Amino acid sequence: MRTILDLKKGESAIVEQFIDESLSCKLLTMGILPHAKITMVRVAPFGGAFYLKLNGLNVAVRKNEAATIIIKD
Repeated sequence: MRTILDLKKGESAIVEQFIDESLSCKLLTMGILPHAKITMVRVAPFGGAFYLKLNGLNVAVRKNEAATIIIKD
């Protein structure tokens, strides 16, 4: 089981599902939807946030939020 935390800079994957139901509503509102292609843009210094690109949008998620997004290649 891979999550956003496993992506390296420039690597892409498909969002499969979310682990935490309480955070899933927030992630869905941000536009992070199942079956969406997501690309790791960069990791903030000290790993506090992850900058992602999906559907032409750039979004930032915290480490604890990124850990709940399950991806597939």
